[in-house]
Amino acid sequence: MCRERVQRHDGIYYYHHLIDVTQILLNLGIRDENIITAALLHDIIEDVPGYTVEKVASLFNPVVADYVSRVSKPKGFDPNNPEHFKKYRQGIIESVGSALLKVVDIMHNFGTMKNAPLEKRYRKAKEIKMYYIDMIKECRELYIHYEHIFFQAKTHVESFLWCFEEPHEEMVALQNELETSKKENQSLQEENEALKKELEIIKMQKAQ
Repeated sequence: MCRERVQRHDGIYYYHHLIDVTQILLNLGIRDENIITAALLHDIIEDVPGYTVEKVASLFNPVVADYVSRVSKPKGFDPNNPEHFKKYRQGIIESVGSALLKVVDIMHNFGTMKNAPLEKRYRKAKEIKMYYIDMIKECRELYIHYEHIFFQAKTHVESFLWCFEEPHEEMVALQNELETSKKENQSLQEENEALKKELEIIKMQKAQ
């Protein structure tokens, strides 16, 4: 799987992520065979060429294929388009198996994000805050039997948000200070050059 990108940002092989997500679901008490199978396959449609919903359905069953399809971002998905995210999120909310799979996927992804580049951490934190926290809350109210899982996911994710947002804000502030300093230095250099030219003119006038 994920042939072009064998390793994640944390250096771990991608298939470990699939296993870890599946193990978390098992640890949380999920024993539904379709959900567990979908967890092991949840990136296959999005990341592996040649694997479609139809192919997953033929290799396993339509339920597994539906779960995997709902958590897979479709072709043409624009992460900067709120409407794309709303549609994607709604498809997940409508299926309890997909909802459980997605929140655990988010938990694991976010838990390993500390080794990702700062910009990616901030971008993911913003994405979670804008689109997924409310989704998790909605699923918690909708699927009462699994309320404890959605609550745990929300608590887990929120504990990382401030860690990823604040360092980025500090970095932006430092970059702004640096740019201001560069502009001030440039201005001083220009003033010095102007003064030098004036001195040269005065010297030339005195020499005459």
